Amino acid sequence: DFYNQAINKFQLKDYVKNKKLKEKNIVSKTIRLGMTIHEVEAILGVPTSIAIEDDYELWFYNNHGLNKTYFFNNYILMKID
Repeated sequence: DFYNQAINKFQLKDYVKNKKLKEKNIVSKTIRLGMTIHEVEAILGVPTSIAIEDDYELWFYNNHGLNKTYFFNNYILMKID
């Protein structure tokens, strides 16, 4: 029983370590055209605001005084302004 507890503890630590590495890899990614709306949100977080214009869903971010607009069509990033 003690052996199983030790194995479970080791597996849990390993799982947590791998999960943290995966999260760090997502955060370190740069935004590129063709990414999905979910990938962009995982990297940048929730946008400041969202609007619909023509066929695009526009996501607005204001980070440290820099305003950026991300244009999505069918949940795919098409343009960054």
